Amino acid sequence: MTITIVQARQAKQIAKTTLSELPEVVGIGISKVGVDYAVKVNLRVALPQNAGVPDQIAGVPVVCEVVGEIRKR
Repeated sequence: MTITIVQARQAKQIAKTTLSELPEVVGIGISKVGVDYAVKVNLRVALPQNAGVPDQIAGVPVVCEVVGEIRKR
């Protein structure tokens, strides 16, 4: 089943409310993975395995990437 941009946007909103409490999360967006979409979670540092970031939200895959500290230029 293909994940549409509409599904990814809905999952992103859920991710914002559920993951915003984690101090390591510096951004939440949408990413293209092959022909599907995924929720992308940008992290300040790597999280432990049981940190609470699910593999999927509302059937949409979640991809985590360590991007470091976000600073204003």
